[in-house]
Amino acid sequence: MAQKKAHYDFDFDVSKMTPEEVKEKLREGGIPFESWVHNEEEKEVTTLPMFERQAELLKQLAGILEDQIENDVKEVDTLNVQLHRLKRGGGQ
Repeated sequence: MAQKKAHYDFDFDVSKMTPEEVKEKLREGGIPFESWVHNEEEKEVTTLPMFERQAELLKQLAGILEDQIENDVKEVDTLNVQLHRLKRGGGQ
């Protein structure tokens, strides 16, 4: 069975494109590059809307992972106490 090659909207080689072609590809992909500004003097930060949601999801994931680590550490502590008791004949 032939494998189907995955298609990605941003799967293009910019080294073989003119600046106008790259701009057109970005425009087609919904990236509003026209609104980007270069003003280091003013220290204004410009963000890409498509990455803002990803950043928010990563923050949520970080919180979930931190909670899971905390729960796992508590579970390991509990199991260590049980193991210590079993080794010393103290029961459960």
